[in-house]
Amino acid sequence: MKRMIKNGMLALSASLLLVAASGTAHAVAPANSVITNTASLTYTGLVTPITASVDLTVSLVVTAPGISDGAASAVLPADITVVEGTTGTVPMTFTAQSNGVDTFNVSGTGASTNTTGTTPPTYTTTAGTPLTQVTLGATALSANAAIGDTVLTVPSDGVNNGQVNGLTAGDTVVIGGVPYTIASVVDNATGSSTITLTTPLTTAPVVGDLIAETVDVLMVLTNAGTFTNIANPGFTDVTTTLTSVTDPAVTSSDVVRVNLTSVTFTKLVRNVTNPNSVAGAVGTTVGASTYFDTAGSVTAVTGDVLEYYIAVTVPAGGTALSTAKIVDDVPAFTTYVAGSTTLNAVAAVDVGGTTPLATVNGGMPVNDAGSAAGVVAAGATAEVTFQVTVQ
Repeated sequence: MKRMIKNGMLALSASLLLVAASGTAHAVAPANSVITNTASLTYTGLVTPITASVDLTVSLVVTAPGISDGAASAVLPADITVVEGTTGTVPMTFTAQSNGVDTFNVSGTGASTNTTGTTPPTYTTTAGTPLTQVTLGATALSANAAIGDTVLTVPSDGVNNGQVNGLTAGDTVVIGGVPYTIASVVDNATGSSTITLTTPLTTAPVVGDLIAETVDVLMVLTNAGTFTNIANPGFTDVTTTLTSVTDPAVTSSDVVRVNLTSVTFTKLVRNVTNPNSVAGAVGTTVGASTYFDTAGSVTAVTGDVLEYYIAVTVPAGGTALSTAKIVDDVPAFTTYVAGSTTLNAVAAVDVGGTTPLATVNGGMPVNDAGSAAGVVAAGATAEVTFQVTVQ
């Protein structure tokens, strides 16, 4: 009998080694799942084999979550550029890497350069609710799945409560790098749980592949700060850190840079048909034309053509703009003059019979004369004009 038990324990050890090796390379054993190892003994003359078994409950192995920009877990949050004195917001996505549910403290520190008045970083949900902790669940497949499947089998976590390892209906999970939404979780009587997805699998995950919860979060600098010296770049490097409550030694962190720019955004108008200004109004000369910015400085009557001038300027030593776009709808009681929109004195193509600046067209990317679409370089200006006729 003693020898039989010894052999049984050897078999158990071998089994656990196989699980560990498999988990390191390809798969993960979900926390709270039960690994059962059964040894059987047969010999000549024995009708029914003798068996001995032992159960092992898998413990949580805390692993730091991944931090990404929401596009893919391999892509870290991108640096952003904001106008000085305004709010800087960086979207982030936290994705579980543990084999079970764990809670992480969310904290951030900022190191500013050539910047003053920068507020400490805070975190919110996408709905704007303050966030200091995030709980991420995870499990793994206990049966292979195929492309097109929506029902997945995973080990039970031992509790019959309509969730498994922190995963429940409505959660977003990542399987094989693809996000899915959980429609329901059912605890089965067979020692397994069933996760149903709202959309079919686009890959074919196998036993041990992680089903990891992912949560979208916003890092916010309520005031990104103002320049100490406009001649030098100003920015704040924000370090976001996730610290496991279960094991504070386990952390994840990422640094994102919030650059400052000091942008001058100007909009002026002139009466093309009947150049005029109210007495005392001070105009701005652009090329051969004079524009005004004060309400009531220019008068017009029905049939007059008005021209609007818009300029985006980044000062020398400032931070260049990228993906710059202007949206400007035709004012009420006026009619757009076809083909009148220009960018840096070059005609812009009308869209849908109106200016490409219109909201319905999604606005128009702008750039200075020497840069690519959407880019306004330091020390440069993007200039836009369009005309309307007063009804």
